[in-house]
Amino acid sequence: MPRSVSNSKSPLKRGASTSLYQQIRRSILTDIWSGLYRSGDLLPSESDLSAHFGVNRLTVRQAVHALANQGFVRPLHGRGYQVTSTTLSADVLTTTSLSHYLQELGLESETSILSTELVVANSEVADGLGLRRGARVVKITRHRLVLKAPIAVDEAFYDAAKFEGLLQVDLTHRSLLEALYKVYDLRIGRTATELRAELANERAELLGIPASAPVLLAKSVMYDLNDNAVEVGFAYYHSDRVKLTFSSPIDPRSWPYGGV
Repeated sequence: MPRSVSNSKSPLKRGASTSLYQQIRRSILTDIWSGLYRSGDLLPSESDLSAHFGVNRLTVRQAVHALANQGFVRPLHGRGYQVTSTTLSADVLTTTSLSHYLQELGLESETSILSTELVVANSEVADGLGLRRGARVVKITRHRLVLKAPIAVDEAFYDAAKFEGLLQVDLTHRSLLEALYKVYDLRIGRTATELRAELANERAELLGIPASAPVLLAKSVMYDLNDNAVEVGFAYYHSDRVKLTFSSPIDPRSWPYGGV
C-alpha cells in the first residue's frame, strides 16, 4: 500500500530557475534519504503527490520518471512506483569527477574545503605518487553533501614540487579537477581504484554516523596522459547513501568458452 504524503508544506518555489518537476524529484529523493520512504515502499499515488505539491499529474509523472531513470524507484503495473534504492550508484570505472557526476544527475550538491595543507607523505601516498618516503605533498580535504545530506569525506594528495602554488588556488566555485586543468593544464588519462572497508573513526561526525560504523573507502590513483601518477585520493563514503559499481566491456577474444 502506498505511503501517505508527509504533512510538511510543499517546498516548491514557483518562478525559480529550477523546474517544478526537478524540485519535486529532489523533494522525494530527500524523503527517501531521510528514511520517510525505504526500499520496498510504494510512493504516494500521483493524485496524492499532485495535491501535495499543487501541480498537475503530468508534472509529478515527469519527476517520478526521472527518479526511475536514476534507479531510485521502479514502476509497478497498476500499483504506482516502488522505492528500489536509497543510495547513489556511481560507476568507479567511468566517474572521474564526483562533482560532475552529481551535476549530470541534476542533484543539488555542495563541496566544502575543510583544509589545504602541506604535509609529509606517508608510505602509501609516497608509493602511489612515485615519491621518496617523507616527501612533501599538498593535502586537500573536502566534505561532500547531496541535498544537504553528507555522503563523503575525501582527501587528495599531490606532489608539492610538481604542483607549486596549489595551496593558493581558489577552489571555492569550481571542482578540484577543473582547477588543475585550468591552472596546470592537467589532463587525466586513467584512474586506478581500490576499494576497502574501514571504520568511520574521526570522520564519523562529518558523515553523521557513529565512529564504529563502517565506511566504504575508495583509494584512487590518477595518471596523466603520459601515465605519470598525479593524484592519490582517499574517499570515505557514507555506505548507506553511496554504492560504487563496476561495469566494463569484455573482449570476446578473451572469453575461454568458444570465443572468436
